[in-house]
Amino acid sequence: MQKLKSTSDGLIGLWCHTFDDDGDIEWQFQIIRRSHDAYVCRLYSWENGRPADCVVIPRKKILGLRFYESSQGLNVALDKYLLEKNQQQATSHNVVPFPSYDHVS
Repeated sequence: MQKLKSTSDGLIGLWCHTFDDDGDIEWQFQIIRRSHDAYVCRLYSWENGRPADCVVIPRKKILGLRFYESSQGLNVALDKYLLEKNQQQATSHNVVPFPSYDHVS
């Protein structure tokens, strides 16, 4: 893994996930540089974990995310997220509706 040069901005080198409007994880990335009011971030592939692309994310959005000090921390958070999501889906599918009693006397 490439070591990033230390800078005065403490976010450089940290790892994050972004979330879509439904609360699902959208991107996994590492912050590699700050440029004015935005950060250049290296995206990582969901398929093989390799660097995939770079994007610019506004500072305002970055500051609302949870940060991880390492890719291992990012992976632990992802595993926890997926486990919780699977449990929620399993619970919602196991709901047994009450039978309908439409007795007319």
